[in-house]
Amino acid sequence: MRFLLFFIIAGLLNAQSISVVPVHTELNDTLGSEMIFEFNVTNISSSSITVDILRSKNELPENWSSSLCFSLCFAPFVDSISTTRDFGSSPLEVGETREFSLHVFPAVNEGTALVDIVVKNHSNPSEEYTFQLTATAGVTGVKALSGEPANYYLSDNYPNPFNPSTNFIFNIPKSGNVSVDLYTSQGELVKRILNNYFESGSYNVNINLDEYSSGVYLVKFMSDKFVKFKKIVLEK
Repeated sequence: MRFLLFFIIAGLLNAQSISVVPVHTELNDTLGSEMIFEFNVTNISSSSITVDILRSKNELPENWSSSLCFSLCFAPFVDSISTTRDFGSSPLEVGETREFSLHVFPAVNEGTALVDIVVKNHSNPSEEYTFQLTATAGVTGVKALSGEPANYYLSDNYPNPFNPSTNFIFNIPKSGNVSVDLYTSQGELVKRILNNYFESGSYNVNINLDEYSSGVYLVKFMSDKFVKFKKIVLEK
């Protein structure tokens, strides 16, 4: 009888109670973007379950950061969260699927981040699921040109209208941060194209809007106190 009870308990402990499905494990984007890795956890047991999420490895290029999130994102130094009241959450009910995510914020240095995520059943820590997330970011579509400009400048884009990509030339007379943002004609932010440090000089930047629908967009260029808007037309 004692052995039978032992095997029953062992079977219960070894039974799978949660299902973990990463939506994607690799992302590529530009510096200054926000890279979001989503993963879904489902309670497939017959009772409510508290889930622990751990960031067991967090290898990031200098000046990058990452944050664990569910209903909100936690500070970059928080390496573990749980579906408990302490974290503004609650256990997963039977059959419930809940979305969690890791947000990676690549800053001024190009590189690749490697982050390991561990998902555990709080009541049975031996049941855990580990997967690695890879985030790569760099300055894409930007080419340095010759010349030492005396003033800030942003050219009209060429071609315009375009499909799917177009080009701008910008000048910055002193080194500093450059941001380029894309907005709808109603002023809603669509995408951050650039947010990087550049040495003084002239640059050509290529903008590819292959994934967006036809329409009129606004490009906002900003460096130091210089701000310029340009209207561009995507025709597919």
